[in-house]
Amino acid sequence: MCSLLTIPPPSSPSLLVFRAGGGRLGARMTAYSMLLVLRWEYNVSVLVDRATMDYLDQAFQIQDPFPVLEDTLCPSELDKLPSLGIIVHTEQEIMPRLTGHLLLAFPEGSSQPDPTKFRTLWSPDKMLSAHAKQVRKTFTFLAKHLAEADYVLDQLRSVAPEKDAVFVGVHARRTDYQEYSKKVQGVKSPGRGYYREAMDHYLEEYQDHNTMVWFLVLSDDQVWAEKNILRRPQTVWAGSDDPGRDMALLAACHHSVTSQGNYGSWAAFLAGGDIYTEYGP
Repeated sequence: MCSLLTIPPPSSPSLLVFRAGGGRLGARMTAYSMLLVLRWEYNVSVLVDRATMDYLDQAFQIQDPFPVLEDTLCPSELDKLPSLGIIVHTEQEIMPRLTGHLLLAFPEGSSQPDPTKFRTLWSPDKMLSAHAKQVRKTFTFLAKHLAEADYVLDQLRSVAPEKDAVFVGVHARRTDYQEYSKKVQGVKSPGRGYYREAMDHYLEEYQDHNTMVWFLVLSDDQVWAEKNILRRPQTVWAGSDDPGRDMALLAACHHSVTSQGNYGSWAAFLAGGDIYTEYGP
């Protein structure tokens, strides 16, 4: 039975509605995890649109998923959301309204804050860190993705079975992010030198006569990666057209090299181990 839309009383936890309907895997994971920690910390209610849940379900067996917006509210109530809800994007907009409000979190098509002032949508890092174990459990990869990741790693182990294998996931975000990084963040995207330094670090740290370090490279620009990263030994292209499968593979590695954007950061977070960033190891 569907429910009617009501604004919580002033002293009751707010209702947050996430109805983005767009964005790539990393961006959706970021928004979803933010809503998770707000529920855990402040007992807010959360509804997530079906499109987002269907997208995440292609990669994960989400543990304790949020209720689906379209399955919870009556169809006639969905049209009321824009007039009754308050659009929020940033910490300053969200935190003072965690009681007594209906909040529309990061809605698609809304006017976002000036990116030169708010470099990214708010991500509560301290709260995420406090709930890291729960967040990792929430994003449990589908069995088929885990099996594919195991297969790839086993193939590499078989190249030198007498040695222990150390796997390093390398994610190189390029394409559209280069212009965003330059204009909004004021920095250039990492170039060839960055990845060489990162790989040299892991070779020096982990490779010896008993151990072989493998670098599994994924990027949204395979041509660039082949020219600038994949010419080094013990370096393999590991990408596909399935972002869930690819993230599962990166997360199965022992250590990580990240570039920019949410996707690589999430893969490194789920992998654990050492993370090499623009600031070094």
